[in-house]
Formats: sequence, C-alpha cells, structure tokens
Amino acid sequence: MMKARKFALSTLAVAIIMSVSVSCKKDKKDNPRPRVISVIGAFKGDMTKMAPNSPKWNTEAKVMHKDITFTTFPWKELLKDSKTPEGIVNSLEKILKNISYKLSYTEKMNAEKNGIHMDIKTTPLNFELEKKKISVYTSVPEKGSYTEKDKKLKFVLSLDSVKLNNVKLDVLKTTKYAIELTKK
Repeated sequence: MMKARKFALSTLAVAIIMSVSVSCKKDKKDNPRPRVISVIGAFKGDMTKMAPNSPKWNTEAKVMHKDITFTTFPWKELLKDSKTPEGIVNSLEKILKNISYKLSYTEKMNAEKNGIHMDIKTTPLNFELEKKKISVYTSVPEKGSYTEKDKKLKFVLSLDSVKLNNVKLDVLKTTKYAIELTKK
C-alpha cells in the first residue's frame, strides 16, 4: 500500500512538471522573445521611395554582428533620383551591380521585449568613373527595427547628397526611402 501511494505521488509530480514544461514551451512559441543575435542572417526585400505611387526595388542584405551589407542595392535608381546626369548613371550600371554597401549598427532590445531597436550609421560611397569622382552620402534619420515574430528588418534611408568631382548635385526634396527586409 505504501509503495502504491509513493508511486501515485511520483506519477502526479511528474505529470505536474511535464504540464508546466509544455506550458512554457507553448508560451515561447506564441510569444517569441528575440535575442540580440536573432537579427543575424540573410535578408531579402524591397526599397521604396517614400512618395505616392513609387515603385519597389529589390534589395538583399546580409546582417552580421554590428553591420549590414547590401549585396543587391538599387544604386542606379538612387542616382537617377539625385539628378545625376543620365550618361553617368548608364556608365555606372556595370560598376554599381558589383558594389556592396555596408552600414554599421548598434542594437538594443525594445521596452516590450518583442523586438530590437537598431541605431544604424552610414558611410559615404565613393568611386571613380572616367576620371570623375562620385560620392553618395546617405543617412538613417530614425532607429531601425527588427521583430522576431515576423522576421522583418525595417528602416528609412535618406539620400542626403551626391557629389560629382566634389560639386554637390541638386537632390530631389523627397529623398527618403523605406527599406523592408524579411529574413530568408
């Protein structure tokens, strides 16, 4: 009788522990909590000019610890938008296809603990074509974000200026682009 009672109590204890364990696992699936390293990986998505009826341009990036490297980026469209002379944009097409663009970032978990805020910093892109020096200056005016639930990385990129042989070109007034990438 004593053995049967110990067995019943042991079985009850195991059942309680298993139900708590299953409950915790289910909670994690329903409400994923990202870790800062959750953002690391390959991403694919779109860049859209923040203006009515703007086209979407495909872009791809690889996010590592502290940097985002765009492997596919719509430089041609950005330069056209900046009023870079058409002949230069067309000449740059082959070069621009092979240019990767690297941004750095620092990250911090958001207050709700369901995403990551990213403070993204840019550097100028400099290159030469036919003895003409071209510099493209961008910035990220607001913090970017990554959410674990939908695996989306979002931020706004601003085209600040383009210089041709150190002479600043007129940049259109609407120079902000929404970038939305999904983890592959």
